[in-house]
Amino acid sequence: MSREVSDILRFVSMMAVLVIHATGRAEHSFLAHHNFFSESFLSVIANQIARFSVPVFVFLSGYGLGMKYREGFSSLSDIFLFYRDRFVKIALPFLFITLLILSLVPHGFRFGTDNTSSENFYILIENLYYKNADYHLYFFTIILQCYLVFPLLNHFTQTWLLLIFYLPLFLLTYPGFMILAASGMSYPSWPAAALVYWLFYFHAGILAARHRDTISKALSPFSLPQTSAVVTALAILLITEYTYRSYHSPVPDYYNHFHRFSVQIYSAAVLALVFRGDGAIRQWLLRHAALNSFIAGSAALSFFIYIYHTWVLRLLEQFVPCLPPLLMAPVLFAVMYTVARLFDGLLPGKPALLRTILGLPAKNK
Repeated sequence: MSREVSDILRFVSMMAVLVIHATGRAEHSFLAHHNFFSESFLSVIANQIARFSVPVFVFLSGYGLGMKYREGFSSLSDIFLFYRDRFVKIALPFLFITLLILSLVPHGFRFGTDNTSSENFYILIENLYYKNADYHLYFFTIILQCYLVFPLLNHFTQTWLLLIFYLPLFLLTYPGFMILAASGMSYPSWPAAALVYWLFYFHAGILAARHRDTISKALSPFSLPQTSAVVTALAILLITEYTYRSYHSPVPDYYNHFHRFSVQIYSAAVLALVFRGDGAIRQWLLRHAALNSFIAGSAALSFFIYIYHTWVLRLLEQFVPCLPPLLMAPVLFAVMYTVARLFDGLLPGKPALLRTILGLPAKNK
């Protein structure tokens, strides 16, 4: 995967996340009425088509690290430097935004009570791992866990390990967990951000970086139209499964999530489409320099946009409630992109700590 295509995939995945969050309210409307000729159902379609986003983000994290550290680590000091650099880049913004939210919301930190320090420490720890101060911050927990195990995974690059990592993923997600339930076996209830759900995607990215040529050869018999048709068919299957389960569940959270076999296959098909079309997509982007520059800049700011977009989304939903969900995502991106560019331009490159805490990319100058 070329840098240009990697940037556009990050950009598209980031936009997909905004679509998922912007169409959340419409899911409840569709559940209540099941009106297939409505804006709510169109929003549901967009929501489900966007479900490749987080699996692809995790894959890209593994792929990027796999490319950078293809030769492995030569010493323990290299591993220490890896942990220092990666955890500072991710953990500091995560800690900052968590502390900020918990200090502002009514259900956050407790003040003026006995044992305030110990209670608030416990509240902080649970929000850093499984509870999360805001619903989208689970992604930080996922990535930090992946970084923790990366030096070990980068050493073991046998492809058969993917099967080992996929087995628990299948058995703990829909409909695989029904096999365990039918057999009477008990199984743990893991938080949605638990590594067991995401290790497969992360390791797949590492292996993809190591075996790029093999992947290209494996995909070569399939043309772009064929691969696109597969992706479209899987998207239709995803929407059909969602619709069926909406008749048997009380809330969308029970059936709209990432932890489904259909999402796993769909995400893999999207990645196959991107790998297969890498050359054509890259050449098209290079012919459109302005668009390529915009996408690269947006990809660089995607971390900042992801961190703070839920705040802006709530403001839009409160003050512009008439805005249709399908328009909410592009408006949300436009506002967040403007804010991100403003902060990026105003904050100097040195000292870099403030930019890191806010989730902004480093400046060369």
